[in-house]
Amino acid sequence: MDESQDVEELDKQLEQMLEKADQLIDECHFRSSAQLSAETARLARSNGRLLPYIYGRFHQMWKAQYLLDFATEKECAIELIAVVEDEDRARAIQPDFSVPHFEHAQHWMTACLYENLADATGMANGYNSDGMHQCISDGLQVCRRTGKLQCIACFREYASDCYYSADDLLMARNQCEALVARETGWSDRGDRRYFAASKVARIHLLEGRVEKALESIQQALKLIDIEGVHYKMHCRMRILSIMDTIHILAGLERINWSAAHPRGLPVNPVPEGEWPELEMFIALNDALEACCGGEAEKAINILTEWDRKLDPGKSAHVWFELRLRLVAAMILADRRPQATRVAEQLKQHAEKASDYLTLRRLSRLLDESVPAEPLATVEPFLSGLFADPSAAHAEPTPAPATASTPTVPAEAETSEPQEREQTEFQAMLMELMNEFVTAHEEPEELEKVVQQFLAIQASQTDGYEDAAMAIHLATIVAVNSKRVNDFWVWARQFETQYADEPSVLSMVAVMAQNLRDAPDSSLAQELSDDELMRRHQLILSMDRDRVGNHLRAGNFYLDIGNEGEAERCLARAFRLDRTCSPAASQLSNIYRHTDRPRDALEVLDICLREGAEDPDLAMEATTMALLVGQFEAALSYADLAEKFSEEDFTWLNYYRSIAQIELGRQADALASIELEAGHQHENSLHLDILRACAHVDSGNLNEGQQWLAKVNQHRLTQADQLTFNALCRLFDMLWRRLAESALPANHAERIQFESTMVAAGLAPDEFFTRDLTNREEDEPDVHCFVVLLRQELNEDWKDSRGCLAGQEHWESYLAQWTVLAEDEEDAGERAKDWQQKCAGGLCEILQIDIESGPYRDSPGVVVQGMRWAMGPEEAEDGEED
Repeated sequence: MDESQDVEELDKQLEQMLEKADQLIDECHFRSSAQLSAETARLARSNGRLLPYIYGRFHQMWKAQYLLDFATEKECAIELIAVVEDEDRARAIQPDFSVPHFEHAQHWMTACLYENLADATGMANGYNSDGMHQCISDGLQVCRRTGKLQCIACFREYASDCYYSADDLLMARNQCEALVARETGWSDRGDRRYFAASKVARIHLLEGRVEKALESIQQALKLIDIEGVHYKMHCRMRILSIMDTIHILAGLERINWSAAHPRGLPVNPVPEGEWPELEMFIALNDALEACCGGEAEKAINILTEWDRKLDPGKSAHVWFELRLRLVAAMILADRRPQATRVAEQLKQHAEKASDYLTLRRLSRLLDESVPAEPLATVEPFLSGLFADPSAAHAEPTPAPATASTPTVPAEAETSEPQEREQTEFQAMLMELMNEFVTAHEEPEELEKVVQQFLAIQASQTDGYEDAAMAIHLATIVAVNSKRVNDFWVWARQFETQYADEPSVLSMVAVMAQNLRDAPDSSLAQELSDDELMRRHQLILSMDRDRVGNHLRAGNFYLDIGNEGEAERCLARAFRLDRTCSPAASQLSNIYRHTDRPRDALEVLDICLREGAEDPDLAMEATTMALLVGQFEAALSYADLAEKFSEEDFTWLNYYRSIAQIELGRQADALASIELEAGHQHENSLHLDILRACAHVDSGNLNEGQQWLAKVNQHRLTQADQLTFNALCRLFDMLWRRLAESALPANHAERIQFESTMVAAGLAPDEFFTRDLTNREEDEPDVHCFVVLLRQELNEDWKDSRGCLAGQEHWESYLAQWTVLAEDEEDAGERAKDWQQKCAGGLCEILQIDIESGPYRDSPGVVVQGMRWAMGPEEAEDGEED
């Protein structure tokens, strides 16, 4: 037998091993399947077979969660990410691997690997632990980079877990309900609505709503039967374990586990050790049943056995639930002293993981004024065996801060000033600030104010409000002086005087950052990012329920570019105060920048619904609602912005008219456009486009043509008040209406408009794909290519129809085109043909990358990408105006 035959036999053996591992999953034998997958990966790697190694490790990775082995899941994910994202690492395993097959694996697997990394991190360390939010943000970016937009839904699942652990059950439930309402666009994992519905059931249960939990879990069970759900058997078993919990609390008959498995195995649905996760779920339910039956000691024995099996450092998320149940059982067994000792260890781990839900459940569990129950809920049960007759909450109430939270005046905790009587000390500070305002451009007078501030002693302050105000105002003065070092020495006295007051220490940390970043400051080494981070972390650990401290920490993390930690801090601030506009706005911006526009809108919506009367926030909500296509909501937010504002908002009626046009209310839209025109915009391109849209939609084609002609007279270089995204939206709105109207495709004004749209790089994808889908000839095998071109520009570029505001100085630019073509040469020619319609001058192909394929489809351009003057890092990520 020659070498090629040996390789063929080996590949066949490896393929059979993977097939057998897959069959074992159908029987829910996860341990055996994982072991066989690991052996496949080992054999493949030792014999230089790349793809079987990748698939073996991949299957070992995702099965590890069923074994409660999250360390292995994480290890496999990190190892595979390194291999699939680095061809040199891949060639170290097999130098002659098949490039098309490897690229195929790269395309479908990369996002899944980041997803499993997020899952393993959350399960091992807690879903609100350090770095978890960054895991999700990174994963979302990978989804965008690889084009696997369906996988964004997977990361929404983990976002709901983050909200859950962060004790924001409202946001968690909204995330899950959004997934349940989704019918299409699922990733390779299949339809996950059943899983989202089961999480809704879990949330209802924690809020004491047994009947609603039963409705949701029954919905989840029905959703499993949908065609798109993979591995229905083990999905059903997981859902049945939650249903079993609900049945026990409702006083209903438990799930018959022997009948749950197709083979009717006795006692347990699978052999012991094959599926530890399910064994733990069943054990939790057995303990729950024992508690409900008055056998708390039996429950303690069951839970203690599993408590010894789990390591809180390697499986924190499930250990938190188990330990909460154990504390509850001890309380029911009248062993409160022991429960308190056991709870202390849980509290320490939960604080380290910032698992605020666990901390709230634990606090309520230990509250002797609250009736004991075995599930450690956040609200009393409305029905079932532990129903509280006095409980009548119609809707879930917002979670209060933990019992240890002190009463902190709002001014110290948010950025919203509150009307209250000034102290004598505060009045003195305001007088100093008045002097500063009038003297800050006069060096001698400014120095007098500086000296008066530096003469203030911490001992003069009467409480942390005085101290916080002094530090805040001194910061403003300090950064406008040349004595930042002296101010830092001055600020340190407050750390001594208020060593136990986190809000004052938080203000000192903010001052430290401002002093360090001031011109000519010499504090960069002493006050490094790491040092400031240490300060904020210490402050948050002192009291995790101060809104202002989380808000300030979030702003610090944003300043240093750590969006993951910024999100965690701002989400906590918003959770503690739903009306905190700064937290809502910053958090919404993070969600927007990380491809979560619906989450961004939801935060703004909750803040406004809870009573924030902030016109700027309402304007943000208006633009976000337009972005996600919620036009009725956009009109409601616009009305709020108008109501809250004391002045007539510029741009408000522009946004309002967009929503009205999309809703078919053309007369209202024209009225709004005229109101907006009253603001005397320097350029009226945006309003003229909207007028054309409204008239074309109304069937007034003659007037529509007149406004179209006026649109064509505008020079885009003069529309400098519009961002790139705003121009894209406007051109897309008008093009769609022209395409659907009776205006012929060869009409001169329509031709000019479409030519300008392409030349300026504003064409929507549908402009290109429309022609492809209308073709009737046989479709060849094509691949998806991304073509990078360099376009040299002539002297008349600045006066051309393709030049946007800010691009007049360009001498050349790079442009990307996405093309379906049979090969690279064909892709390059098609991209150049379209690029030559954009500008005169030499056009050069720099790079052609294959993105995916093959497909049976019509060849042609499908996306006109961004263009930039120097390189991708210089591209302006313009936002919706």
